[in-house]
Amino acid sequence: MRHFDWIHARRGSQRGGFALLTAVLTLAVVTSLAVALMWTGGSELAASASFRDITTARSVADSGLQYFLLLMDDCKSDSMDIDEFPDMFQVVHDHLNAKLPSSPPTLTGTGSARVLSVPAVALAEDKDFTMDIVATDVNDDDVPTEMQLLVTGRYDQTYRRVAARFSIEPDEELLHFGFASSVRMILRGNVIVHGPIASGWSREPFPGKRNHGVYPLDVDLGPQGLVEGTLGTVDSQEDFEGDPAEGDTDFRNGVRGSNPDCDSDYMRGRIRYKQPPVMDLKPEDFNTQPLKDMTSTANLPAADATGVSLGMWGLQGSRWEDHNGEGGKAKLNNICVPKGTNPYFKNCTFTGITYIEVDEETDNPSKNNQNGVVFEDCTFEGPVITGVPKEMRWDYNSMEYRGETTFRNSMIQAALGGVTLMAPNYNVNIGGGEHTGGGGTGDSAVCGLVVGGVVDVYDKIHVNGTVVSMAPLVVDGSPIMNKGWSWLLSTGVCGSNLGNINGTSELVEIWPDPDNVMPLGMRKKYIVEIVPGSFVETMP
Repeated sequence: MRHFDWIHARRGSQRGGFALLTAVLTLAVVTSLAVALMWTGGSELAASASFRDITTARSVADSGLQYFLLLMDDCKSDSMDIDEFPDMFQVVHDHLNAKLPSSPPTLTGTGSARVLSVPAVALAEDKDFTMDIVATDVNDDDVPTEMQLLVTGRYDQTYRRVAARFSIEPDEELLHFGFASSVRMILRGNVIVHGPIASGWSREPFPGKRNHGVYPLDVDLGPQGLVEGTLGTVDSQEDFEGDPAEGDTDFRNGVRGSNPDCDSDYMRGRIRYKQPPVMDLKPEDFNTQPLKDMTSTANLPAADATGVSLGMWGLQGSRWEDHNGEGGKAKLNNICVPKGTNPYFKNCTFTGITYIEVDEETDNPSKNNQNGVVFEDCTFEGPVITGVPKEMRWDYNSMEYRGETTFRNSMIQAALGGVTLMAPNYNVNIGGGEHTGGGGTGDSAVCGLVVGGVVDVYDKIHVNGTVVSMAPLVVDGSPIMNKGWSWLLSTGVCGSNLGNINGTSELVEIWPDPDNVMPLGMRKKYIVEIVPGSFVETMP
């Protein structure tokens, strides 16, 4: 081979070797990149799956917290005297036990070391949550005053936990409402309520009887009428609207208004269905004896010999008024009016506590041991408090405010935290204007709570607080006073009025004030409330 040919062949071989090497290196680089991309993609997929699992588990835990809040919406302790504090762990345990009969909670440990645990609640396949409650603060008696809820959410094998603290507080939800009633609510004319209202009257007030046509919210507002809050009913939307096949009236038709800013459609859109009873007061929730102890038996002025009937109920009593010849008002301070007096007060000033005694023991009382009262042209510089009848008896225990009635709110506010009138199971008529069972021409300003069995607030009255009708019209499955179903529906006792029934109300205005306090004489109930800003995520 010529030298030239040998050189040429060698260079060709070298070029082939370089090409092979280049190909091998390129393949290696491509393979490395592919492996790197596969590893990166797998890591990202793994990270994505992990993030999905964590997010899902956290969502499950959040759902558990919301579920607990829903369960606790109507959890309250029994009534407590003013110096008592409930064992809220036991209250919550009993409440959840009733709500979750198929998965009852367990309460373990003693004192402040107790733990309340709810078994796992399944949401879907591979998703569930558990709830544990522990004490975070106790009082001197080792009774929890604050508790913490721990909710652990699980998705497959991933767990996340959220926690929130709950304080134990007196139940003061009632103070946020302008008007709360166990009976049907009747609003007529230019009634203005700057807050929510709620009625406990239902389509079926007791088993076996269906209320086909008596509106629980019987609202017909005038051109100035306004309800700024929600309109609460214990009925579901289905029951509230009714079943025409059963002869039911659509209760939405009972909610009407002519104010362009608060017309019928607007108010119907603010109906809140299945609202837990805002007001579930019973006679045992009151203890007015300490207030009675602050008074002395009335040394009343000489009585007018004229018997005076109490409105439409025909009670006869003596008429008490000023006899000093000076035209001033007789002054009565911290008095107790004995039961059976059935008095008619006219042109009197009441200072301190005015206590109306009643029979608190008799199931079937008579006018001889009850107290129907009329106040005409009277001034109040303190609250009016009554004893606690066992049942609502509107024909015996009734109270009317007639003529120029004046409440001096500053003095009432200082006396008992703002309660103007606390008359459990009394039939109460208050406010100026001509109306059935009384009337007058005066303007009235009222502060704090106005509590009665059935309260009618008629005309020209301003309430800086809450009006409450608490009468239990159905006791042990039967109407009160041994009356029948037709009586319950046909009489005014099943309805509480704001404004004149004929719609001529000049103005009834209610401003609820949550800063008021539950007064002495009403036993406290306690609830658990989430502590703002206490929501955190913790390690499971």
